[in-house]
Amino acid sequence: PTHLGWDQTEKPYVSFLCLQSTVITIHRDKLHTIEDVIRDLDGDVPLYANNSSALLYYLLVEIGKQTVNAALRVREEAEQLDQACHENPDALDPQKISVLRRKISHYAAVHDDHSYCAGVLQTVESAAFRFSEQSRFFGETLQLSGLAGQIIAGTADRVNSLQRDYDAVVQSRVESRLQFLTILSAVFLPLTLISGLYGMNFNDLPGMGIKSGYLIVIGIMLATAVFTAGYFYIRGWFE
Repeated sequence: PTHLGWDQTEKPYVSFLCLQSTVITIHRDKLHTIEDVIRDLDGDVPLYANNSSALLYYLLVEIGKQTVNAALRVREEAEQLDQACHENPDALDPQKISVLRRKISHYAAVHDDHSYCAGVLQTVESAAFRFSEQSRFFGETLQLSGLAGQIIAGTADRVNSLQRDYDAVVQSRVESRLQFLTILSAVFLPLTLISGLYGMNFNDLPGMGIKSGYLIVIGIMLATAVFTAGYFYIRGWFE
């Protein structure tokens, strides 16, 4: 697998046919070739031997490097988002976080497949490729794979940390709205009770026989609302 195609359902793969003096690459379409790797393959590339096994080793290492570089770019984007989050938590974009999570998930899967391929190569003994003759070099691919796995895992942790920060921001917004609604309900509950009692049209309710009784009741309701709001303000509910 390659680091390309993180946004596609079918993941791109490059197959290698290793002959005595030739390495043939088989891929699905042009987008998923390793042309950039092959383009760098010139006389200056240090191969440990003049055979197809050395070329296969070079190709595997370079493809692995590209995956790590792609993961490092994700880490850089995650660090930029994390810095923006500290300056303005509300600026976190869930779409950007989702894209980063999909990318790093794809790169982690690609890395796991690379590690598996490197492990399987240790069991191959054929006319074109003998691991016993290449054990030193192909054994190093497992060590490089371990280091790459640590980088990708660290990047995944950074992206997951961003997701947790965004979830905390959303939770804080929800709690603030619920707190505001709770305050409104608490302030207007006694007013609703008073208006409900006077809506029963009893003749012996306080203020019914007074000319300005309506204004007195309204004043009592407003005073109750102010007292309730002041109580919640003193208790810190508006903070």
